[in-house]
Amino acid sequence: MATDNDNNHHDSMMAGKNDKSAKTEDNQMPSWRQRIGSILFTYHLPISLILLLVFGILVPQPGTYLSTTPLQYICIVYIFLNSGLKLKTDDLISALKSFRASLWGLLSIFLVTSVIGTKLTSLLPYMPSTTANLTNVSANAYENYTNNILGPADFSIGLQIFFCCPCTISSGVLMVSQAGGNYALAVMLTVVSNTLGAFVCPLIVAWLTSVNSAITPADIGNLIRNLSLTVLLPLVVGKVLSYIKIVTKYVKKYSNTSKLTSSFALILIPWMKVSSARSAGAFDLILPQNILMIILWSLAVHVLFLLTNSSVSWLILRLDIKEAKTIVILASQKTLSIAVVLISYSPSSLANQGLMTVAVVIAHMTQILADALVVAKWSKYGREEENEKIDNVQSTGQNDTSTEMAFASTNIKSGPVYLSTV
Repeated sequence: MATDNDNNHHDSMMAGKNDKSAKTEDNQMPSWRQRIGSILFTYHLPISLILLLVFGILVPQPGTYLSTTPLQYICIVYIFLNSGLKLKTDDLISALKSFRASLWGLLSIFLVTSVIGTKLTSLLPYMPSTTANLTNVSANAYENYTNNILGPADFSIGLQIFFCCPCTISSGVLMVSQAGGNYALAVMLTVVSNTLGAFVCPLIVAWLTSVNSAITPADIGNLIRNLSLTVLLPLVVGKVLSYIKIVTKYVKKYSNTSKLTSSFALILIPWMKVSSARSAGAFDLILPQNILMIILWSLAVHVLFLLTNSSVSWLILRLDIKEAKTIVILASQKTLSIAVVLISYSPSSLANQGLMTVAVVIAHMTQILADALVVAKWSKYGREEENEKIDNVQSTGQNDTSTEMAFASTNIKSGPVYLSTV
């Protein structure tokens, strides 16, 4: 009987091992549906952006209508409220210590990238600018524009204004988080650069481009007020709410859902901008080759920004990997919101504001799409130590609950990439 019991015990142990090995094989060999779902999940932002851009051009009415509502501000508030809920005090303290990274980040955002982008763009042989009214464009002038692969100088002026703007308001923060960068440093740079941008950007535009800023002190005050209400206040409220235990549990439980909804909120903003430009007739003078050249040029300039910030961050300043990721991503991006504000205050006789806006929207989406691919590949870089910690937790033979908690704590860092754009 004892022998039979030993054999049964041995068989049960072997069966348990076989079950575990089968589970391991299942985890290592995902099905084709899981693979496709993972790819779509990882690259949902560029796919959604392309689809909504095409939809906004073909059917502009919904986006045009929503652009007249406060939806854009609601989206920004929602994004930064979620950011505040996940912001850690320890990260803020460490961000204050990143003096070199912060200094170079601001210098690159406001000076280095602005000079590179505006001066190189001004060298391109665009056609003369159109008049403010599209109806005033003559047939001969229209023929000249169609014969030039670059298009009218309205595109050039819009791009120059765009390159003088600070970093993106929210997409950069989310991309830094998803790439494994210093999240708190990203928030600090975003808030500081966009707040200073209300004062500095008009001066940079007037200095580096042919645009004479017409922004009054009252306009600057309104811009600072809007940034404070839609960025700073939600961030602080989210941080305060994070101290409530039930809120913390909710954030951890629905972490992936909050990221997806944040991405959706961000995707709505460029969709509304493109739809509004399409309804205003700004696409009447745009040809496919013009759009292609805007995409190629803005991509080339953005790659130059990435290379410049990468070289300084890693080779010269020798920042740690998290700080370097943060600077490379944030200091290379330009925000759409402030660019549109600056364009709206530009002299009406300078260029067509609709065409300038179209160039800015295309350049902005190009940089986001490019960075979406970079972050998707970059998200696992430098995380070998974190993966080793997870393996150690599993190898110590702890109970299932502790192992699940370990995976849950690293779910945001090692999971799929969620990207967004503002």
